[in-house]
Amino acid sequence: MGDGDRGVVGFGGVIVTLWQKDRADRRAELWRRLTWAFEQAVNGDDAAVALGVEAIDIVSGSRLVSRGERSMVLAFLEATLAPVSGAGDKL
Repeated sequence: MGDGDRGVVGFGGVIVTLWQKDRADRRAELWRRLTWAFEQAVNGDDAAVALGVEAIDIVSGSRLVSRGERSMVLAFLEATLAPVSGAGDKL
């Protein structure tokens, strides 16, 4: 392998590393936002709960969220919203 070939391979490695870092940074921000939304959804205040649930719906639609993570989000929403809908049934 010549010097030019090694330079191309090295440059490709730098690009992949930058792409991976960017993706990791964007996923970290996504989870920071989801954590905030989860906290709002269990706040107890109706306006905060509505905001949190809407934010969860929007943020979890990102291409950065895996299928397994989306299932976890849905399980959280079901567990969080079940008591709300169940409370209305008692009236």
